[in-house]
Amino acid sequence: MIGIDRVTGKTITGETQLISRIQQVITTPIGGRLKRRAFGSRVPELMGQLQTPQNAMLAQMYILEALKNPANDVQDFTPKRCQVMAGEQGFIAVLTGQWEEKNTTLEVVIE
Repeated sequence: MIGIDRVTGKTITGETQLISRIQQVITTPIGGRLKRRAFGSRVPELMGQLQTPQNAMLAQMYILEALKNPANDVQDFTPKRCQVMAGEQGFIAVLTGQWEEKNTTLEVVIE
């Protein structure tokens, strides 16, 4: 799959493109897109709050919920493990799962 980097506008492929898609899903609030109201996740509800272990656990649950939502178009990645920890300005999610018939570990920054 080919995509466009949201920051640079350059063409991206492979794991970089998958990370970009997942990051876009995670950082978009549900109902935030006019023609795709089911797209997004509940993670933005946690932004601006303290980075407590409870909020990290909620972020983990919301991420897995979003990855299972067919409206988000990330069914090509099957999550096996999700670990969320505090970063400098938000959370960092480390996702381990199956993508393109191989085990993959992705690090997604949530700001």
